Amino acid sequence: MHDDIVRGTTDIDDSLRATPDSTGPAGATVPADTAGGLQVRHGAKALVRNEGRVLLVRERREDDSTFWTLPGGGVEPGESYRECLKREFREELGCRVAVESPISACLYQHTTLRDTVTLYSVFEATPMGAPRPNRAEGVVDCGWRQPATPPSDTLDPFQRLLHRLPDGD
Repeated sequence: MHDDIVRGTTDIDDSLRATPDSTGPAGATVPADTAGGLQVRHGAKALVRNEGRVLLVRERREDDSTFWTLPGGGVEPGESYRECLKREFREELGCRVAVESPISACLYQHTTLRDTVTLYSVFEATPMGAPRPNRAEGVVDCGWRQPATPPSDTLDPFQRLLHRLPDGD
């Protein structure tokens, strides 16, 4: 399973499954761990589906470049994955969210943070209200996209996850 995570995505199993009250994957701590000089952070992303489309957000990096990704972000110390997603939706999209089951996990190698990766747990989720991007939080756009054809600048692990979704989801 480790090889699948390094390549980008994997189905979540019990060693990575976040429980409603957990602060991170089993055996991991949520301030960042260090593995062989590599800083490992933990995060949560939401897979939000509606009529065959998925919600993506366009974020701006510190270097001013942009990218598309699933909504979500980094887990703060003492925060559960579900709490993280609820906070991120409030801050970045101005709406509440119902966080459902964990469905996958992926590892993202940051391009602007040297020697840093984030292990994301991905949850099914349903927004309660219309998502609206908050530019003050670095979210410059959001929209419903076909999972088979995400924008070309969607982060690789999430592109792979979207391509693995069954047709019609």
